[in-house]
Amino acid sequence: MGDISKLKNAFQCADSVFLVTEMKDNERSVEMFAKHTYESNPELFEGDAIYAYYKMNYVLPYEKFGELKKLILTVKNSTGLRRDFMGIVAIDFFEWIGHEEDEYFDITMKFLYDHRHIWKYVFTFRDSELENIKPMLKTAAHYFKPMVVEKCLFNQKDELSVHLKTIFARQATECDDSSIDLLADIFSDNRAKNIKSYEKIDLIVRDISDNSAGETVSAAMLAQKLREGKLLLNLLLDSAIVQKILKDEREFEHEK
Repeated sequence: MGDISKLKNAFQCADSVFLVTEMKDNERSVEMFAKHTYESNPELFEGDAIYAYYKMNYVLPYEKFGELKKLILTVKNSTGLRRDFMGIVAIDFFEWIGHEEDEYFDITMKFLYDHRHIWKYVFTFRDSELENIKPMLKTAAHYFKPMVVEKCLFNQKDELSVHLKTIFARQATECDDSSIDLLADIFSDNRAKNIKSYEKIDLIVRDISDNSAGETVSAAMLAQKLREGKLLLNLLLDSAIVQKILKDEREFEHEK
């Protein structure tokens, strides 16, 4: 499934969502999901915020387990101490992949199950692929009715292109289709995992805008700035990826 806005009624047929984005940080995706859900189902929410987000640390079986207390504190701090929170509780379970049979994970599932009448769950797994979380999905199915939502922005070039154009527009910077195509190819590259996040897109586009000196951003301009080592992309990307980008751009210009 792609567009998160189309999943605003997910909790009418499920009580938990496994959100697979292949991004290291998923809070922005959770925020978008929560906003769309609130717009269509406001009766599911009560509190000073519509969601709380917690990255649950893995705890060895012989160590003291304090993660549920930290989760409760996060919910209270995020949503207001004076009210019982109703809404989305999002938990990153990345560190628990492969530990689905641990007693502490079972305790966590039981705790969440007991709160399912007021909390709706979104489980995230950083940049893990769906295949890696299937054992956890099977374990959770003993407690919940889960729905899998795949929102892999970097695998959907059309949607990624629209998002890039939106960010450039926010920066009041003009860009042509060639620059969007080139940037979409860069962000889609499997070797560029360290830039696959909404936050990195924002930073990179802002940096390109600052370096454009008010001119329309084109693929040719981006290639030239990369050759000169003037972009944030030069620091974030492996040099081999940068060289491939430049080589592909030269070949494309030659073909024209």
